[in-house]
Amino acid sequence: MRIYTFEVYHLNPSKEGFSNYTFTYTIRGFNFWGKPKKQNPETLITLNYTANNSFDSRTLEIETVGLEAGRYQLEVIIREGPKGERHVKRRVEFEIIES
Repeated sequence: MRIYTFEVYHLNPSKEGFSNYTFTYTIRGFNFWGKPKKQNPETLITLNYTANNSFDSRTLEIETVGLEAGRYQLEVIIREGPKGERHVKRRVEFEIIES
């Protein structure tokens, strides 16, 4: 299990002062050539959040139990707007080691 804390800046609040956005994360293993697999991610989850202003901070538990030892890539995409027209994407690699 990993704990992931993220902060979102520059959201566009509505007249009521709320900002709605989606947080999608994907965990992909690496293929034989050392590249992240494009198909069939190990985990793909989308969560919807509402912030009280143009900034939000969340802590999320990302479950890694069940993943085999090896290298993985965590990709996070945050989208705002009815069709997700505003978005940002970040990636980080990590390794699970058998204990």
